[in-house]
Amino acid sequence: MYEQKVDPVTGEVTHRHLPVGWLAYDQADGKLYKSELVVPDWFYQFFPELKQYVTRGEIVAAIGAFYSAPLLFKGRRVIHFVDNAAALSNMVNGYATKPDMARFVNLFHAALIALGIEWYGEWVPSDANVADIMTRPERMHELMAGLKSIFGDDVEVINVPFELPPAGSSWESLKAWMRHMRSHAEKAE
Repeated sequence: MYEQKVDPVTGEVTHRHLPVGWLAYDQADGKLYKSELVVPDWFYQFFPELKQYVTRGEIVAAIGAFYSAPLLFKGRRVIHFVDNAAALSNMVNGYATKPDMARFVNLFHAALIALGIEWYGEWVPSDANVADIMTRPERMHELMAGLKSIFGDDVEVINVPFELPPAGSSWESLKAWMRHMRSHAEKAE
């Protein structure tokens, strides 16, 4: 979900609101991990000026999950539910025609390799995507009710601080990004 406010006189964007988030169930420990963030204004420097950033947000959220909790995903099989067909296509095919999207898709795949993740992506409708609920605070009660119905009242939900992936020009080399991702995971150990 992306919203922006534009000054009617100047046409300048005065406010951007792009919440991103992820939710992961770890079958090994039976815990749920969640993270969310509203993309800060400074991060838009990595995108061209657009009217909509949802597809970019989906890919940033995917990389952000791996970057925020590398040990949760390292060496694991991951099934990733995505409600944006364009983002899923980019991640599955490892290709995007837009240069900024191509950069993030490359970072996504380099993160998979760096962490040794076996990844499978599947499209789901937005209403069925639990991670989508996290970007809409008015629906958070639905998430908690659903989790309790599946896992019981004692379900443990661990909040993980969302870390945006470093996306600056220093990552021109995917090898450098992979080294950074591995180092980031080692520091988390």
